[in-house]
Amino acid sequence: MSKPFQIEIPKRGKSCAVAGEEFVAGHDYYSVLIAEEEGFQRKDFCLVCWNNLEKEKVIENVDSHWKSTVSAQKANNEPVAIKSRDERALELLKIALQNEALEDQVEAFVLALYLARRKLLHLRQEIQRDGQKVNLYEIVATEEMIAVKRVLVSQLQITAVQTRIAEKLRHHG
Repeated sequence: MSKPFQIEIPKRGKSCAVAGEEFVAGHDYYSVLIAEEEGFQRKDFCLVCWNNLEKEKVIENVDSHWKSTVSAQKANNEPVAIKSRDERALELLKIALQNEALEDQVEAFVLALYLARRKLLHLRQEIQRDGQKVNLYEIVATEEMIAVKRVLVSQLQITAVQTRIAEKLRHHG
């Protein structure tokens, strides 16, 4: 059995990669991903340091970059209240990402679209990895990054996918 398609994206650091200053809730920051043999290295920058960088050189040498905001929930270590259906959908997404089966990849893609629409995930960037288009999402509540293979919507049997996901949402958790 083949290993599930996974890209491990490191979590945001607690401080700026240049200045070492700790990130504060509500403040913006920039992140870059640099591909390495074992996965990705992530560097996070405060706005001041990002603005002082030679961005063209930095951007051409990284695989992905984005701007984000430190969430208040994460900084305060307060639990985030997520509606139970959305929470189950996020759990199902994480389970689907652990499996290589096409059915699971399709479910992961559809669940990611749903959670992005519900504003629980933010699409940060689309990258090419091993000849596949991959969407990088940030889980808003935890700032965790996940990678979801893109699926051509035109090739989906959407009714069957919706039925499977709805059934799992009813019986999961």
